[in-house]
Amino acid sequence: MKALFLGGVAADTAKGIRAHLPAGLAVEILDDPIDRARLPAAAAETDILVSNHWRADYPQAPKVRLVQSVATGVDLFDLAALPAGVAVCNAFGHETAIAEYVVMSMLALHHRFFQISG
Repeated sequence: MKALFLGGVAADTAKGIRAHLPAGLAVEILDDPIDRARLPAAAAETDILVSNHWRADYPQAPKVRLVQSVATGVDLFDLAALPAGVAVCNAFGHETAIAEYVVMSMLALHHRFFQISG
């Protein structure tokens, strides 16, 4: 089984989790998603795609069965360009950050920080 980490965000993610991946999982990291020399061969043998995008002009990835987005949402994935029946998973872990943002925004508005700082 092979996982392809495609793009800068996915490459950074791979560095952080590589030690926790199963020993039998082959891992390829392409931090440049437009690397036309390496992408066709990598896509052809990939079972798991970890990225924040996939475009229609990318090469076929017929073996892909799981796509893990490393960003919020899957807007940058052309889902029609992926094999039929592929499972697409969204990233998680933004809960704390968004909660902090919401609380801070409420405090800033309630205490008129924007008007005071102007």
